[in-house]
Amino acid sequence: SINLNGCIANVNIKQQIDKLENNSKSSGDIVSECDAQIARMETFSGTPLVHVGDVVFKNRLLVASYYKSRDGSIHNVDAKANILAKISGEISEFEKLKQNVETEGKQKKIFYINIFGKEIKLNFWETPEDNWKKEYNENCLKIFNFEIPIKFTSEKFVEINKLEKILSKEEAIENAKKRAYEKLDKNLEIVDLKESFSEQKNGIKFKISFKFLKNIGVYRKNQ
Repeated sequence: SINLNGCIANVNIKQQIDKLENNSKSSGDIVSECDAQIARMETFSGTPLVHVGDVVFKNRLLVASYYKSRDGSIHNVDAKANILAKISGEISEFEKLKQNVETEGKQKKIFYINIFGKEIKLNFWETPEDNWKKEYNENCLKIFNFEIPIKFTSEKFVEINKLEKILSKEEAIENAKKRAYEKLDKNLEIVDLKESFSEQKNGIKFKISFKFLKNIGVYRKNQ
């Protein structure tokens, strides 16, 4: 401290002694959830022990549950902070070059009428083989919103042909890329992203490598 007396200044120097003021209020620290590199920090209460750019490991103490006042006393507080760090992520998808695809061919319809529980077939198509897809439809006869026990049903059969298709490298990359981006969380704050692909024995592997910001600060209550 400096005391002025006219044109004379008296300077008093004393060693500061940190005093921990205990209180019954509960407090807790902020620790790291995982290994990462800190990119941004927002400390609301407590004393930060790391800086932007630091590489930290899991359970590292990031913000301590105390603060020091000007008189040297230390007070317990609940540490509160957002510690944003760069986290690495990866998504990959594989697309075969040789694929089995299904195409629709001929169609058949079989119609029935059901009168008082008795079903009558209205045409003479036979039920197709197993490689046909079946669609069933049923309609009830109504007059003035009263349902009459007469039903009209139809069975639609569509022939399914299985073919072997060979994709080009560009088609395989595009298909795998589309599925990879569908898996990417749209809510992530991505700060870096790279695409790559590699030719495998039976197809193409497409990969997205990215880094995103995540709040790695986890509250840990003091014992």
